[in-house]
Amino acid sequence: MGSSQKKNMITKKPLRSYYLVLSLVAVIVIVLASYFVVHIRQVTYQQGEHYLLEISQSIADKMNLNTNISLSELRITASNYIERKEAHGSVGDFLQKRGEALDFSFLSFMDMNGKCTNDKGQAFNFSNDDMIMEVLEGKEIITDSIGLKSYNQDGLIYGVPVYQNDKIIGGIIALESKEWINSLLAENYFDEQAYFHVIENDGTFVMKSNNDNDLMIGHNFFYELSNQSTLSQKQFQNIHDAIGKGQSGSFVFHQKNNKQNTQLVYYVPLLKDMSLIFMIDQHVALGPFQDLAFYSTIILLTIIILLTGVLLLVFINYRKNNTQLYETAYVDTVTQGYNQTRFRIEAGQLISTHPPLTYTFLILDISRFKLINDAFGYQGGNRLLKYIHDVIKAKLKDDEMICRIAADQFVILLHRHDESSIVELLDSSISQMNNFNKKLQEKYFLTFTIGAYMIDDPNLSVVFIQDRANVARKSKACSKNHPFYRLTFFAQAEHQRMLKEKDMENRMEEALTNREFVVYFQPKIELKSNRYVGGEALVRWLNPQKGLIPPDEFIPFFEENGFIIKLDLYVFECVCQHIRIWLDAKLTPAPISVNLSRAHLNNPHFLDNYILIQQKYNVPPHLIEIEITESLLSENLETVIWAIDKIHNAGFTCSLDDFGSGYSSLNMLSSINVDVIKLDRAFFKSLDMENDRERAIIETIIDMTKRLKMRTVSEGVESGLQLEFLKTIDCDMVQGYVVSKPVPVNEFEKMIFKERG
Repeated sequence: MGSSQKKNMITKKPLRSYYLVLSLVAVIVIVLASYFVVHIRQVTYQQGEHYLLEISQSIADKMNLNTNISLSELRITASNYIERKEAHGSVGDFLQKRGEALDFSFLSFMDMNGKCTNDKGQAFNFSNDDMIMEVLEGKEIITDSIGLKSYNQDGLIYGVPVYQNDKIIGGIIALESKEWINSLLAENYFDEQAYFHVIENDGTFVMKSNNDNDLMIGHNFFYELSNQSTLSQKQFQNIHDAIGKGQSGSFVFHQKNNKQNTQLVYYVPLLKDMSLIFMIDQHVALGPFQDLAFYSTIILLTIIILLTGVLLLVFINYRKNNTQLYETAYVDTVTQGYNQTRFRIEAGQLISTHPPLTYTFLILDISRFKLINDAFGYQGGNRLLKYIHDVIKAKLKDDEMICRIAADQFVILLHRHDESSIVELLDSSISQMNNFNKKLQEKYFLTFTIGAYMIDDPNLSVVFIQDRANVARKSKACSKNHPFYRLTFFAQAEHQRMLKEKDMENRMEEALTNREFVVYFQPKIELKSNRYVGGEALVRWLNPQKGLIPPDEFIPFFEENGFIIKLDLYVFECVCQHIRIWLDAKLTPAPISVNLSRAHLNNPHFLDNYILIQQKYNVPPHLIEIEITESLLSENLETVIWAIDKIHNAGFTCSLDDFGSGYSSLNMLSSINVDVIKLDRAFFKSLDMENDRERAIIETIIDMTKRLKMRTVSEGVESGLQLEFLKTIDCDMVQGYVVSKPVPVNEFEKMIFKERG
């Protein structure tokens, strides 16, 4: 095949594709144009009908408002009538002034026989007018005066009952001119080609339009409608029933004698079983809207045709380039979902435009994902990440989203703020994720750690919001502990704690190098001789910026991150240095106890560094007492026994610290070969030692330790009464504020060596 033929084949393929796309676009344009034409017509027609309904509703609202005001004034008049009558006896002047003020044609009190005299002195008897007499049954009425047997003046009759001691004693009757209604109905709409009527719900006209072209010339709307229109019996009955029930609506009818005359009719309920009727010729009402639809359609089609030709050419080249650009900018290549850039943009918009506590932000970390990659390979790991993404995404609402932000981490924005719905989503999703291998013989279950932040500050950036969720994920607290996941909700106090811990972590190595950790000593006295017999080395952190930091703020954190091993050895070396100084000064040192943290016991050679330091300063080992905390007994008794033996083999003495603070039992004492038992301060909560049970427990423990050839130290002793009690039960030593608080080494030296001469 020649080169020209190859070129033709290459060029034909793009042309064929171009024509196919162009044809498809042409079909789409035709379909869309047709749709828009129909849609524009529908919309304009609906807008026209909506406009007409608004006119009807506006007039009805004005009429109802005026009627409500009139009834409200009558209720007030009825209430004041009783007060005036009881106070003054005569109420004629009151009713006259009230009627003039309210612009009623007359205002009168009607007795229980239907008799009344209006404010102008005219007498009436409404006993034969059933509608008026309903007032005496506790009803409020509005009716046209036309048709009343006892009154012939044109207007609207209002009536409200009058109560005295919860009993009806009559009614207040008022006549209001129809001029305000006539003014409403006479407003110029559509060049006076619209007609308004007020009817009772049985069809009787209360008010009629003054338009000479009005089709409704009789006294009853339904009668005229049945004679004038081509409505079927069923249509007529439906309209009759709807108006009778006080409903609103519309209908269209053709005039019998002139079918070209098509009328639009809107009916809107008024108060007290009346309705407003609005009638207009359909062409007059909707003609402007239909013309607008026609010209809009022509303009729209012209614009579509012109733009389509231009846009199609641009679209072909743009589509190819834009797809690649979009996927690079906004799509995660592994999950084919949002990447971090798009997530932050869209999540930020949603969060910032909604009130606080609308959304919750989750960060989800797959535990031990590296093992999955090692077991199933990189491609297998990616397939799993996409599977996790798709499972969660399928359960999200339209305004919720998920995004992978790291190799094994996802962030999720949820439009929910109650923990139960969040837990329900996680339970469902993670259970489904772990169903993929339920048929495998060797199952591997996915587990997750999840942090959640209920967004109470929508002004935060997505980065800060994600940071708070991540703080919750790393927190020691746990809101929901599931076999497959651990969920923790963000708490501000936890955040502050983690910031403080992060600051300590950043500073701890430098602080150790700069010797910011200072060793204090708390003396011990022997009760029999009342002499100082030793001390305990305690560490303090003297931060140049923050001052003295107490140990309970940094020791637990250092135990968690492992830095406590370096700190323990640092304290031990400081103690050995001081003992060496005392020995070189020909002083007789007292034994010093140092704490051994549990982290050391993970290393079978933990004591080697202690021995090296002790030998470096040539300190006699019997001057060093190593303290092991009681809580280790319940965790791993065998390891504790092994550690105590190693300590003794190195020549050090060994004590059991904080005895009684944990859950160890007395029978464990027989298994461990410690030299000293240190009773925890929890035994000495009562300063006056009046608690008999407390005294009995302390006495029992001390008695047992003596039988086991162990010495005892009582920690946390703060009162003289406690001290005297411990003397009586033969406790060996005391350590606490009653003796001395922890002090710097120079003060400790003054106490110890001054006494020893």
